[in-house]
This record gives sequence, structure tokens and C-alpha cells, in this order.
Amino acid sequence: MLCQQTLPPHATHLPIIRLFNTTTKGTMVQANSDYASMILEKNLMHRNHVSYTESQTLRCTVFDAQGTLVSPSMDIKRTELITKHGLFPRDIRKIDQTNHSFEIAPAISVRRTSILVSLLHIRCLIKADTVILFDDSGSRTSRAHSQFIAELESKLKSTQQSDLPYEIRALEAVLVSALANLDAEMKVNTTVTKGVLAELEEEITREKLRFLLIQNKKISTFAQKATLVRDVIDELLENDDDLAGMYLTAKKNGVPRSVDDHAEIEMLLESYYNHCDEIVQTINRVINNVRTSEEIINISSWIVTEINLCYLD
Repeated sequence: MLCQQTLPPHATHLPIIRLFNTTTKGTMVQANSDYASMILEKNLMHRNHVSYTESQTLRCTVFDAQGTLVSPSMDIKRTELITKHGLFPRDIRKIDQTNHSFEIAPAISVRRTSILVSLLHIRCLIKADTVILFDDSGSRTSRAHSQFIAELESKLKSTQQSDLPYEIRALEAVLVSALANLDAEMKVNTTVTKGVLAELEEEITREKLRFLLIQNKKISTFAQKATLVRDVIDELLENDDDLAGMYLTAKKNGVPRSVDDHAEIEMLLESYYNHCDEIVQTINRVINNVRTSEEIINISSWIVTEINLCYLD
């Protein structure tokens, strides 16, 4: 005889099936196991189907050869990115932030017909006549994203004001936006940190020390981020093949640049490298000031403790 014992509606456990048939040893255990396996398999199939379908496309904003925004929000398949634009499967990880809550490490990768860029809030694929800007759920409504789209469109359309090819103008727009954000974040961090240090000079309290510790972690994290961006630009400057390979228009027209013919892009990257290096040096000086202040505070605390002990003696 088969009897099913169900749990209350609020319970989350599986229903227990009890078999009152003592003639077959282990039947009850086997039935429970089979039922649980069936439910688990259905749940896994559903989850895998959802994650599979959601991960096959990336949301993009596309600019054409004239710099016009032609597709403000479209889905493009990962397989199409790989096959049509000459990317490697590993390249997708550099631009896809769908399942990541952390920032993707900065990278600028030069491919045969494209330049893949991931710098801070910007992830894009630059070609000789197209820019594909990859969006995530949060960036589409952010002020920085909207501002960058306007700046990129303006830069791509400025053919009369610049002799640089399409792809170099697109890359310059990315660098301008990324370093502007770094610069703004640096100014906020330095201003807040200097304010905390100034208050500690007047009076040392536990609350101020706790705030200094939090701020010290923030500026250390920012210093790492700025250093990574600087190192990415530095790696490009050290690679003549990549510098020459960034002239996508020349390759498209059948006249690729020689390995030592890249003066324009080298000068451009050099200027942004210097700017980024200045940001790194500035934030490192702030970190050193914090360390010096911490040492002074520790020494002062030790002196006060020794004086108190002397009075007690």
C-alpha cells in the first residue's frame, strides 16, 4: 500500500513517500531517492537552460563608419563576435561582465581586423569602420556611459578636425573618457584623505582612526586600478607589432603599416601614459602621507602610554 505524507505549504523539503510493504527490503529508501533525483534533475535542466540562453548574447551599442549611432541597444551572439570579427573565445571574457560583480582587468588587445578594449567602465570592439560598445545592466543608465557615447560619436564624426584614421579616433575617445574618470576619482580620494589627516592633527579619536583605515583601503584599491591601466598602455608602447597593427584602415585598404611606422599612435599613447603615470604618482604620494601619519600616531600613542606609566610609578 502506498501512502504519501505531505509537508505544510511553508515547508521547503521534498515530500516523503512511505511504502508499507515489508516484503521488499529498502523499497521506501529507493522510492524517496528516485523522487528526489527526478526533482533535482528537472531543476538543474531549467537552470542550465536559463543560464545558457542568457549567456549566448551580449547587449551592444553600434556606431557606423560615419560615427552615427545606428543601434542603441542590440543583442549580438558570442559566436558571431568570434567568427565575424576574428576574436578568440578567451577574448569574450575580457568584455563580458554579465556574471561578474567585480571590475574586469584592463586590457587592450590588437587582433587582425579589430582592437578589443576593456578600460574601467568601457568595453568595446573597434574596427576600421565600426565601433561596438558592450553594455552591462548597470552601464546603460549611468551618467558616465551616456557621456561617453556622446563623446565617442563626436570624435568619430570629426574627420575634418583630425587626420587620424577612424580606429585611432575611437581609441582616443576611450582613453580620454577612462583617464577623465581616473582623474576625477583621484581628486575625490586625495581631498577626502587630506581632510582626515588634517583633522587627526587637531585631535586623535578612535572614530577618526577608523575612518582613516577605511579611506586608506580605498586609495590603495584605486592605486592598483590606476597602475593596471598605466601598465596596459606601457605594454602597448613596448610592442611595435601591436602599434603597427592598430592601423586597421591601412590593413583594410591593402597597405598595412610596416612594423616601425607607427609614430602617430605612439605619440598619442605616450601622452596618455604620462597622464596616467602622473595619477599613479599622485595617489602613491597620498598613500605615503597616510603611512607617515600612522607612524606618527603610533609614536605619539606610545609616548603618552609611557608618560602615564611613569606617573603611576
